[in-house]
Amino acid sequence: MFHSFRKSSAKWFDSLTDDWNPIIVRDLRRMWRCRFILFATLAHLSLLTVSHVVDLMGPHAPEIFLRTFPTCAVVLAGAFLTVERMLRSRLSDELFDTVPLTPEETVHGHVGTSCLLSAFFLVQALPFLAFPSVVPFSVPIRLGLLLVCFIVAQVAVLYALAFFARTKSIAETVIAFFVAVFFGGLAFQLPMLFMTFFWGGVLGMGPLSYEAVANPLFIAIASAFSLMALISLGYVVYLLTLYHYFDRSGSFWRTMSVNLSCFAVWSLFWSGVAFEVALLFCWV
Repeated sequence: MFHSFRKSSAKWFDSLTDDWNPIIVRDLRRMWRCRFILFATLAHLSLLTVSHVVDLMGPHAPEIFLRTFPTCAVVLAGAFLTVERMLRSRLSDELFDTVPLTPEETVHGHVGTSCLLSAFFLVQALPFLAFPSVVPFSVPIRLGLLLVCFIVAQVAVLYALAFFARTKSIAETVIAFFVAVFFGGLAFQLPMLFMTFFWGGVLGMGPLSYEAVANPLFIAIASAFSLMALISLGYVVYLLTLYHYFDRSGSFWRTMSVNLSCFAVWSLFWSGVAFEVALLFCWV
């Protein structure tokens, strides 16, 4: 019975995806064949059910975290699996040898796979928002966290694409992973650490008061700028990925240096913005 269901669903999927991006079609087929989508769906729904029931039995539990963690985890797992599929095709070049794709189609294909998987699991989580909650405004907060997780997953896929676009061997892939995690983290953190040192060590300013942090205007401004920073980071890594895919035979080391430089400039800009916002509310 299950075999006939898989066979009929495969035919339906083939007819549905005739005009889709070939990368999306290939990745989704492989995920279905390895039963990732099936097992991830069963695990996701089971964890959501258990977390909601446990939370209702114990109102003291961290409600927002428990009710959003399963969805955030499976969305990020789908993004990581998309990157893993991309690395396999990148090292073997199997798709590029058979189907000529433009850089835009290649990038959109990988990101499209991640978007479809993320949306698939987010839709599964929406009915659980109807469960009663103890924390005030729990539903909009959880919905906002799920949407932020959706954006973070796509930015993570683009971030990986920007570093792995020109890898041609397993050794380069390992080096790119190390650079993306370690040196990429430094590129993001050093400007922020510098602003923190300048704030406390040079200006002698202390932490913001509770009244300032709890100010609705501060919360609104901080939330708006955080969302803008995340979206701008996604746009930066998207442009970098397109740039690297336009010349896939380019220098691997140039790819690493260009990425790190752009991320350092991005972090420096938004660290300055955060510094200015904190300075405005430091006297509240």
